[in-house]
Amino acid sequence: MVSTVPSLLATSLLLVVALMAAALECPCSWRDDNNSWDCVKDGVASVPTTCWPLHANVDKILLRNPIREVYSGDFDHENLRNLTKLQMQNVDKIADDALRGLTALRYLDLSGGNLQHLPDLSTLAEVVALEAGGNLLVEAPSLAHMKNLDLVSLFNNRIQFVPDDFLPASPYPIGMTMIRNNFTELNAASIVNAAAKSSFVFDDLQYMWATLEERDAILEKEFYCNIDLESIIKVIDDPTNPK
Repeated sequence: MVSTVPSLLATSLLLVVALMAAALECPCSWRDDNNSWDCVKDGVASVPTTCWPLHANVDKILLRNPIREVYSGDFDHENLRNLTKLQMQNVDKIADDALRGLTALRYLDLSGGNLQHLPDLSTLAEVVALEAGGNLLVEAPSLAHMKNLDLVSLFNNRIQFVPDDFLPASPYPIGMTMIRNNFTELNAASIVNAAAKSSFVFDDLQYMWATLEERDAILEKEFYCNIDLESIIKVIDDPTNPK
C-alpha cells in the first residue's frame, strides 16, 4: 500500500503557504477580543476577501472606506456564517445576492453611500437593526420577515414608494426614521403590524390610507409620531387604489 503521509503533508504545507499569502494580502486588522475584522485603513477600496480564510467564526466586520461595488460571492465564506454585525458604509452598488448567505446578521449598516436599491434581504430574518440612511434609495424594502426588528433608519434618501409589507409584526416597539424622502402618502398597511408604542418620524405626510380596521388598530397601538396620524387617516375600502 502506498503511504498517504507524504501527500497529506504536502497538502498541509500548501494550506499553510496559502494562509500566509492571504495574511500578507489582508489589509484589515483582526481583534481577538470581539472576533472582528476592522477594515478602516486607507487603501481598502474593495471587499477584502483575502482576509476571510484567516479566522473562523467572525462576528463583526467594519468597512467604512468608499467601495465602488460589492460583488456576488464577496461574503460567501464559511468563516462568515456566524457574522452578526456588518457595518459597510460608503458603498455605491451591491449585487442583489451578495448578502444572502449572512443569515445570522443582527445589525446591518449600509448608510452613507450611493445605493439606488438595497440587495436582497429576504434571508436575513434575524436582523434587529437596519441602517441605510444617506443613500439614493427610491423604494423602501420589505422587512416583514424580520420578526425581531426594533430599529429602521432610512432618512435622507429619495424614497417614493413604501410597500404594504414594510414593517413586521415584531414583539418589540420599532423606532423608525424616514425624514428627507420623497413621499407624502402612505398606506396604513405599511406600519400597522408594528408593536404598540413604536415610534415613527416622517416628513409631512398628507394622507394615510386605511381600512376601518387598520385605522382602529393604529389608534389603539398609540404610536409615537411627529405627525398627528389620526388627523391624516383617510378611511377607504381599498387602500391599494386610493381615490
